[in-house]
Amino acid sequence: MSTTKIEQAKQSLLEALMDVEDLDLIQKVTALLKGSRKDKLEDSINRGYEQSEKGLGRPHHEVMKELQEKYF
Repeated sequence: MSTTKIEQAKQSLLEALMDVEDLDLIQKVTALLKGSRKDKLEDSINRGYEQSEKGLGRPHHEVMKELQEKYF
């Protein structure tokens, strides 16, 4: 992944986090990124990417709709 794409992805993540109002969720994300589970997080992300490349999984808009209905 190019440096520009990485920077754009980081910025997108920061913007998404700025909208979060749930302190517990923020603390869990922080722990994932700083804690010993960082490798597991990266592995999970990589597996998800590989599944996506194979056409597996559900579209983002479907997942977001389900989460909106469940939590908001």
